[in-house]
Amino acid sequence: MLKSSALEFYESGYDCCRCILLACDDYFKLNLSRDFFNSSRCFYNGLGIGHCCGAVLAGLMVISTMCEDFKFYRLEFLDKFQREFKSYNCCYIKNNFDCEKVIEFTCQLILDIIDKSYKKN
Repeated sequence: MLKSSALEFYESGYDCCRCILLACDDYFKLNLSRDFFNSSRCFYNGLGIGHCCGAVLAGLMVISTMCEDFKFYRLEFLDKFQREFKSYNCCYIKNNFDCEKVIEFTCQLILDIIDKSYKKN
């Protein structure tokens, strides 16, 4: 459900960061503010210059919002994302992978980490 919701947002024109944040807000009932979403617009297209992928930034934002031990889970997220896509760089990822695959992977990784975090506590 999280993945399909994120893909629906993506297909309706939201960038990868915002579609993941919107889907997570709905799925986890986070009640994130409009200002929170608006501030994430700057992450579009790798911070606007093809650098850090917006999906990475969205994943980190959700994990830091939901996980008490976010420092540990942040590193796990980054490690698994790097192993899957070989980079955090938006340009590299867009040239080698479909954004839909990145969104789906990121959503599943968020689910796995949140589940693990809540089982630990």
